[in-house]
Amino acid sequence: MLLGIAALTLSMANLFVVQHYYRTNIEAQLLLIEKYKFDHVQKQNEIFSQNQHDLRNQLTIISMMVEKKDLQRLSKYLEHYKAAIDQTITGIKTGVKELDLLFFSKLSETKAKGVKIELLCSTVIKAAQKYSVDLVSLFANILDNAIQACSSYNGATARTLCVSLEQNDQYYTFTVSNTAHTSNIRNALNQKQNDLDPNNLKRVGISIIKKVVKRLLGSVKWSIEGDWVRVTVKIPVQALLK
Repeated sequence: MLLGIAALTLSMANLFVVQHYYRTNIEAQLLLIEKYKFDHVQKQNEIFSQNQHDLRNQLTIISMMVEKKDLQRLSKYLEHYKAAIDQTITGIKTGVKELDLLFFSKLSETKAKGVKIELLCSTVIKAAQKYSVDLVSLFANILDNAIQACSSYNGATARTLCVSLEQNDQYYTFTVSNTAHTSNIRNALNQKQNDLDPNNLKRVGISIIKKVVKRLLGSVKWSIEGDWVRVTVKIPVQALLK
């Protein structure tokens, strides 16, 4: 009897911890969104100034090649220049402005740390405004865990973070893959809800991810292979329109 009461008390305490961090997390994400808006404007201005200066130099080189009629070399040069432009994170359009700001800020910051970024956004999310906070909370926690694990990785594979957003008739599929030391992540994923440690933010973050996904009637799956961790979230298209 006493053991049953103790187990129930512990379970309720851990539920309170998750709810507390969930509410705190939402408040923090709302404040961060405002910061991201300011940072985004500053970054866009910086990128514009850099590109304007760089474009003058590039046009000079291109003009010289045209004058010399070195078309083969010009073609290769333009191909490399286009590839360099594609690697910059300038325009992320998910369909949710708050997510655009979140992705831009998080991925730009991560790239500045020397992490290779691969981004694929082949669709736009159609969601009612009331879901924006949940979506920010969900993806911020996923990205925070991935970026933390990837930034501290020093294994044989190059530090890489891959982010994709795709859609079919039924689901939006959001996937984050990253290099990492996977032993700690395995432990966090295997941690039971009743054994949740409020001081371990990675485990709390995983609990928040599960909680938000459940609210959105979706599913989340973690997979580990070698030095790679993948998180796949599926959210029903119709669930975000209600």
